[in-house]
Amino acid sequence: MALSRPFKYLFSACLGSIKIWDVSVNMDEAPQVGTIELNKENNYIRAIKITPDGKTLVAGGEGQDPHIVAKLPTGGYDTYTLTISHDSRTVLIGGRDNCIQMWDLVTRQFIRTFQGHTGAVTCTTLSRDGKKLYSGSCDGTIRLWDMPTSQCLETFHFPSAVHSFDLNPLIPILTVGLEDGVVQRYLTRPGAESGEEEVVYWMLGVEVVGMGIK
Repeated sequence: MALSRPFKYLFSACLGSIKIWDVSVNMDEAPQVGTIELNKENNYIRAIKITPDGKTLVAGGEGQDPHIVAKLPTGGYDTYTLTISHDSRTVLIGGRDNCIQMWDLVTRQFIRTFQGHTGAVTCTTLSRDGKKLYSGSCDGTIRLWDMPTSQCLETFHFPSAVHSFDLNPLIPILTVGLEDGVVQRYLTRPGAESGEEEVVYWMLGVEVVGMGIK
């Protein structure tokens, strides 16, 4: 899901389309005010994001190239995660092809690729200053990348596939959701060989596919 800026519309992804809801008056009984049809194959939309300036909606999903107003020709791999730069100019796209593609949202031109994961890329986020990129993968790692050079600075290892994570904006802690149902809090120390892990919650047999830090 994604919220417009200013706060008025909620966009929810589903099978082959995005539904638009007016949440400006009543969140509990928000009326549907529109639908964006994205594909005729009825594949699920897995990720949607709105640029920080509120002017552009980006969506990606199964078996299709990500959409802005027109498609970005990324190769047709399933898209699992989208992250938009703080200046609203670029989008980072991760998915089944095990890499992260960086595209210019203004020109819709490909910029470069972040390569190193050996499994599908499931989640991504940028640091507050926009100079570092974190990416989680089904290969059981989170990688820390240098944005200007696309170089991997550090790799954090986990016991199962990483499906979700969030970065604390105030202190260097990642909260990580894994395929085996464990939520781990991980103290990141860029440049060190490893961090300090702490299991904070255990959900036996339940995959952790999303989370957020409040």
